[in-house]
Amino acid sequence: MKKKILIVDNELSILKLMIQKTLVALLFLLPFIGKSQTNYDTKQAEEFRVKLNQFKYSLYPDLIKMNPESINDLFVHSDTLAILYTKCKQCYTQNAKARLEYQKEELAKHANNMVDMSHFSEDTSVNKYITDFGLNDPRFIFKYLSYNPIEIAQNLMQVTLSQMRSPSEMGVMSIINILTQPLIATKKIDQSNYEIIIDKYQYAFVFNYDLDSQSLSMMKMLKRKE
Repeated sequence: MKKKILIVDNELSILKLMIQKTLVALLFLLPFIGKSQTNYDTKQAEEFRVKLNQFKYSLYPDLIKMNPESINDLFVHSDTLAILYTKCKQCYTQNAKARLEYQKEELAKHANNMVDMSHFSEDTSVNKYITDFGLNDPRFIFKYLSYNPIEIAQNLMQVTLSQMRSPSEMGVMSIINILTQPLIATKKIDQSNYEIIIDKYQYAFVFNYDLDSQSLSMMKMLKRKE
């Protein structure tokens, strides 16, 4: 009887020792496990998000003063926007590292999403609408107001769709946009390039965002199969 108790006690001691070693190993590996889940600095990304919101809010006084005619100056390199252009460019360049961490985090938010592309087929007739509208051109102020790759892609998508519709159709589309939400998925291609897919039901858009060059390219536009 004593022998059996001794064997059980030995087995329990071994089990406790194994548990202790496992816990020690987990405690040692935990910091590294947390880091392996992301390839960006979440603290720096969040701090920059707050700073970016404050900066964009500070643009209100400058933009409100603009008359309807000078709004077009936002799409060209204009001397009338020299001060605003410099202000935006300084924010963009001075926060290069934090901006990169912020962009990585925004792209990672959609990394686990899936978009079923089998519902779409490529329609070459829409290729004539594919352009970046100067969003990547450093001469234009929009280059220095574009931070979130997902938002840049959505803006380019909306501008592209607006070319394909009449003003009344765009009015209807504006209401639909308020009531709906597109499906968005991202995929990391390499250290610099990310694929962004936006499923807007009638159309699907495939973009590439290059972190190194800070540029967005619309790769293709697909139409839903009838």
